[in-house]
Amino acid sequence: MIKTRTSFAAVWPPTAETAEVVGHKRMSPMQAIRAKCLDCSVGQPSEVRLCEAVNCSLWPFRAGQHPYKSAKRKNTVQEEDLRQEEGSAEAATSPSHGSKHPSEECAHEQTDKYHTSDEVTSPAEWDAFD
Repeated sequence: MIKTRTSFAAVWPPTAETAEVVGHKRMSPMQAIRAKCLDCSVGQPSEVRLCEAVNCSLWPFRAGQHPYKSAKRKNTVQEEDLRQEEGSAEAATSPSHGSKHPSEECAHEQTDKYHTSDEVTSPAEWDAFD
């Protein structure tokens, strides 16, 4: 019996068996949120950290931990991101990038002369930045 996306989507609520059949691995809701944020940010942990989609319902959870629970727990996701960035930083200090004269800024280091502030003071102003 061949099943289609439509037949799998018709299973409501989704069961663990259905999820496994279509290729999903078991994970916690926080892991699923983190995975979606990485998917949205093209797999770049640094982009997840810099995410400006503050209207996204997943935004407060993008670090892979519950923002409304105790912050006393160790943040292993952040530590993993830092390790990955350290590896990227070593590559960035290669002679082709790291030996530039300070006056030669990269495009991503230049400031936008038309943009004066990143501050958003109230939720009513958030829509203006989307």
